[in-house]
Amino acid sequence: IHMKEGAKGYILLDYRAEEDLDFFRNTVVKIWAEKNSKLDLILIQRTGQKSLNFLSIVSQVYENAEVNLIQVELGGEKTFFNYQSNLLEENAKMDVKSAYFVDEKRELDINYLARHIAKKTYSDMIINGALKDKSKKRFVGTLDFLKGSAESIGNEEEFVTLIDEEVKSIALPLLLAHEHDVQGNHAASAGRVDEKMLNYIMSRGFNEAEAKSIVVEAKMTPTLDLIRDDNLREELKELIHEGIIRK
Repeated sequence: IHMKEGAKGYILLDYRAEEDLDFFRNTVVKIWAEKNSKLDLILIQRTGQKSLNFLSIVSQVYENAEVNLIQVELGGEKTFFNYQSNLLEENAKMDVKSAYFVDEKRELDINYLARHIAKKTYSDMIINGALKDKSKKRFVGTLDFLKGSAESIGNEEEFVTLIDEEVKSIALPLLLAHEHDVQGNHAASAGRVDEKMLNYIMSRGFNEAEAKSIVVEAKMTPTLDLIRDDNLREELKELIHEGIIRK
């Protein structure tokens, strides 16, 4: 994907399988964002329960350019995702908004790396997810402030809801700084649905599964709302809802 100087783009990649096929997918996406360009890349993964998915993205972001990744992970038996953004020139920006739902015995492995190479660069990563049944998730987020990246800012946050007790969640936020004048913020939290909130919603006539779904969906909605296609957005919300209430 080559964004020329001053260009604006919105690209949707929707990986899905109409049937529960047993297949392997390996995809590499390379992005060049020249000066003053802006790219919104929507990445949706909802393949079947027998699929093995590998996806790697590398972006080269130049002066005043912006690459925004909106990612929704809902399928696959095992999914491995890697994203590296190189912020090469002043005021280059990388933004990630991600939502995931993993159930049954599925596994999700996500790695985000923001490399602040030039001064006054900016990165922001916000990830919201939910784990159910015996699923597993591993998240690694790295903010790397290299020499010469003074006055740069990086943020990374992950919030995961543990719907069942047997899920496994690993979070590894990492901050590397080779410059003094930088701001790096990172956080990761994992926990069950708040009991008081759950009881309040259930007192309004919802059962426990529906109440949990309402809480989880509310956390993912800010990411899903960035998808411009109304029908697609509602379809994804319905998939998440059905997955959470399914016994």
